[in-house]
Amino acid sequence: MKLIVLKNDSRSKVVDDHHDSITAENIRSVANNPGKHVTYIVDDELYRENAELFINLENVILSVETYLLQNLQQQENISIFHELNAYEESNRFFTLVRQENPGHKGVFRMKRKLEKPATEKIIEDISFLSLIFGDIQHLVPKRAEDPVTGKMYSMIIIKFAEGVLAQIEYEKTAKSEEALELEWSGRQNVISFSTELQTQYEENMDSNLSYSLSAILTVQYPFNTVLKEQIKNIKELLYG
Repeated sequence: MKLIVLKNDSRSKVVDDHHDSITAENIRSVANNPGKHVTYIVDDELYRENAELFINLENVILSVETYLLQNLQQQENISIFHELNAYEESNRFFTLVRQENPGHKGVFRMKRKLEKPATEKIIEDISFLSLIFGDIQHLVPKRAEDPVTGKMYSMIIIKFAEGVLAQIEYEKTAKSEEALELEWSGRQNVISFSTELQTQYEENMDSNLSYSLSAILTVQYPFNTVLKEQIKNIKELLYG
């Protein structure tokens, strides 16, 4: 059995249909049948509330954020994924960035509007960007105010070893207004993605991001000592 833990977010869809969902009503019957060759999905809140039921499952896959929130120790049965690599849209964006500029020279910008821009989410995102752009050479966290809306937001400037300068921003908002913007300016092309523009210009589209199960199963890997050390370093750079 594979158990994929996804964020409890009604605004996120799941593409690919080869899965069953675990609900509070059937959680025990599923957990007690670990030998079934089925991919199940459970939301992170339900997983946290019933983590002891899944302790003996062979393959639990969850996001770095959920791993950190659970305060889990390194376990052989747990693999992790980065959410930016699990969304169909952002996975496609970063695939294009890799193809467009394998030397990674350029400027990257990301803006996330989240209901809960938690520390664990920020650490997860920076960890993923480091996998894409190389080791962090310099990191400067800031708090700033939007001159138009007056809203406060977190901004982090990062210089990566591969020659990339990144600016990432996090703004707290209502769940119905959550959004993601990505932009890459390389030597040859500019690549961009925005859930808000997608909603505005593409017919029959909404601003919901889509989890791709095939992407998750492809990019997931065991939580290892390298990632553990990387997360420790990011925490120190962010908060001292």
